[in-house]
Amino acid sequence: MQKHNFALSISKVSNSLQLIFCIIFYSFMLCSFSALSNTKQSIYKVDEIEALLTSNPNQALSLSQSVLKSLPSKLTKETKESHFQLSLIEIKAYLKLGKLATAFNLADSLVESVRVQKNLSWLGKSYQILGFISQAQNKIKMSTNYFQQAKLVFEKNNEQQALSSLYLQLSRNYRYQAQYSQALSLLQEAQTIAKSFNNISEQADIHNALGVLYDYMGSYELALIQHEQSLVLQRQILNEQGIASSLYNIGEIYRKIDNLPLALKYFKQALKVDEQLGDPRHIANSNGKLSQVYLQMNDLLRAREYAQIGLNIAKSSKAEGEISWNQSNLAKVLIAQGDFEEAEKLLKDALLLAIASKAKRTENMLRITLVELAVQRENYEHAIPLIKAALSASDMDLRYRAQLYELQSQAFEALKQYQNALSSYQAFNVQDKAIRDKLNNQHVERLMQNIEFIRKDQEVESLKKDQALKQASLKQLKLEIMLILLGFTLLLVVIGAVFWRQRQKSQLNNLKAQLMTQAIERKNQLLANVSHDLRTPLTILKLNIESLQYNLESDTDQAYANVHSKIAQLNTLIHDIYQATQFDNNILALEYQKVDIYQLLAGMCDDFETLAEKSNLQLTFQNSGDASVVSIDPERCKQVIGNLLRNSISYTNEEGMIKLSIKIFPESFSIFIDDSAPGLDDEDFDKIFERLYRCEKSRNRDTGGSGLGLAICKQIMLAHGGDINAKKSDLGGVKMCITFPIIPLKT
Repeated sequence: MQKHNFALSISKVSNSLQLIFCIIFYSFMLCSFSALSNTKQSIYKVDEIEALLTSNPNQALSLSQSVLKSLPSKLTKETKESHFQLSLIEIKAYLKLGKLATAFNLADSLVESVRVQKNLSWLGKSYQILGFISQAQNKIKMSTNYFQQAKLVFEKNNEQQALSSLYLQLSRNYRYQAQYSQALSLLQEAQTIAKSFNNISEQADIHNALGVLYDYMGSYELALIQHEQSLVLQRQILNEQGIASSLYNIGEIYRKIDNLPLALKYFKQALKVDEQLGDPRHIANSNGKLSQVYLQMNDLLRAREYAQIGLNIAKSSKAEGEISWNQSNLAKVLIAQGDFEEAEKLLKDALLLAIASKAKRTENMLRITLVELAVQRENYEHAIPLIKAALSASDMDLRYRAQLYELQSQAFEALKQYQNALSSYQAFNVQDKAIRDKLNNQHVERLMQNIEFIRKDQEVESLKKDQALKQASLKQLKLEIMLILLGFTLLLVVIGAVFWRQRQKSQLNNLKAQLMTQAIERKNQLLANVSHDLRTPLTILKLNIESLQYNLESDTDQAYANVHSKIAQLNTLIHDIYQATQFDNNILALEYQKVDIYQLLAGMCDDFETLAEKSNLQLTFQNSGDASVVSIDPERCKQVIGNLLRNSISYTNEEGMIKLSIKIFPESFSIFIDDSAPGLDDEDFDKIFERLYRCEKSRNRDTGGSGLGLAICKQIMLAHGGDINAKKSDLGGVKMCITFPIIPLKT
């Protein structure tokens, strides 16, 4: 009985223990489920809060701080992840709101925290956000150091997607320092990674960054293409900040190509989105760009208003580079308003800030603006040292350097230091050529890279199709080969075109240099030749008049005829010189009229027939008899034909022949004047249209004329958009050909 009772007691105790154990186990499971549920809720909230960063950073900041406070003090593995993500959101929200110092302090503390936890992924992201904040503060060197540390961590942890975002941000630092090739290389790597992960958001940002970079490099067409691609993707993913950036950058391209109405439209759209998002740096930049557009439109009141707003907002963020840039905008408006003293003071303050923040592009722009201000105020002695100080910078962009040499040439010329002015202009030409060479090389390089990208894309497509459809592999391979051959052919064509264009530019530059050195020689030569041309008939005229005065001339009629002849010769020479001067000064105006060209030529032939008969020459005109009305300046046309007919009559041997003919083509008509012997030497055909050139080695003015007639004919033909040339005639002499374009007749 006692044993039974004891067994019963043991059984009751055992049942009680089982009940207690079940209660404890159930409570533990309930707590675990509750904790897991809270963790999932936190993670869910993190995603929602992060989405608010672009549209409402204030709300994102408030929610992230609220959830951070609600997390338990002792963090689990899951809550640690939420805590880190929420901390990043809090930092980014402060960054968006322009509170850079607060954001930096929080990020610095986050780095120390994750170092203890030894989480490489979090450590890399913490370094990256520190680099991004330093970049916003224009501390470029510090930013680059943080980005490089993040790069080492991501590479060690094999985080390719994180590297794509990092390369995008790091490329901005190289762009700010005018190291464009390094920036382009990083963006291309980032683009490759983003495409491999089909990351639309990242691709949109990379297109935007490429657009800005091409803009800085002066390739506005490529920049516009990249920004438009970015805008399409940003709208696809509804990224308001990305849309604002794309609108801003498209507006900047239109501003630079002087399409100011479109630039104004895009900048106003960008400002509207920026004000909704509340990022002070972006608001300041948009106001600054609107100021630049209104300045270009000469609306100085609005330009100053927007420049002042941008500067005030930039000062609130305490970013030296942003303040410097906005000060430069206001200074340019003050210059336009004539307030030079205040503008110079503002530019000097801005330059110090740009140097301190290592904003090289802004620094270079400010230096050039100070030089332009000195030149505008005609303070050339002050401008020269400013130019030399700017040129001493080793990292000065080629375009800025060329602009400085051009300003230096102007300053030296104003100071009458012509040798220095010439040296500066030659240096400008060297820099200008280097710029064109660089742009051509970049263009070829981009084409080669595009071809390489096409080739790689085709290889990937080929592999995918080969796995799915083995029967299509041969066809795909042929397609790839055709694309490569097509790309290579295109590359050869482009290289050939670039080489030909460069050769033409080189020849043009050489010609400009020769024109400068030969200007004085040609002036002296012209004066000497004109003096000689005037002296000879004047001397003969003087002798004839004296012989008449002292009754030394037996044949007075002949003497008077000689006087009239020499006066006519002088009048012709002076008229030719006057016409040549008109062409040099571009003051010759053509008066187009509807003219029957056959009737005009027949009239010319009749006018010169008597003169030809006096020289025992036969003048003929091949007339088809059909009327053909053209639009030309008839008087100038008669001047050209008359000059050519007089030359033929003067130089053709007696009993010779002169033939006038015309041929009409669909888009032009040509008039031919053939004469019989004597002809010209081969080397004379290329020179007879030069001023003062005569074929006679004796340079006899009585026979050779003024030497300006054919040069004037050539200028008249060029003014018509036509041409004149000479070659050997089938009649044994010279064949002159003048060609006019056929201009549609106005009804």
